[in-house]
Amino acid sequence: MGQCGCSGDLNIAALALRQKRTLLWVMMINFATFGLMVTGSLLSGSSALLSGTLDNLGDASAYLVSLAVVSASARAKAWAALFKSALIGLAAVAVLGQLLVKGPEPGARCASPTSAPTKNRKSPKLSLELSIS
Repeated sequence: MGQCGCSGDLNIAALALRQKRTLLWVMMINFATFGLMVTGSLLSGSSALLSGTLDNLGDASAYLVSLAVVSASARAKAWAALFKSALIGLAAVAVLGQLLVKGPEPGARCASPTSAPTKNRKSPKLSLELSIS
């Protein structure tokens, strides 16, 4: 017996089943959160919320890929990890693209490198109104 504390009676099939069940639940939670956050992102125009939305979609997709390779070979798991890394990169590019289009402030466009800064510019104020019916 090794020093790992294992008795050697590890049931791989049962472990894979538990992993699949856990991944399925986490994936469903992430897809549901993604759907709610897409609505909020579109309604608010928030880049930060869009980033969170894309993060949730990437997580849910990564869980889906992980679910597909739970019982697969090490090579398949390595390709899955590479795919999940590409998803993170795509999310970063999408958020960067939105920031370049919208500008650094809500409602502002990116300034050209030759434009002079505006003096006495006030930052936009945010207000939140709640209506309880």
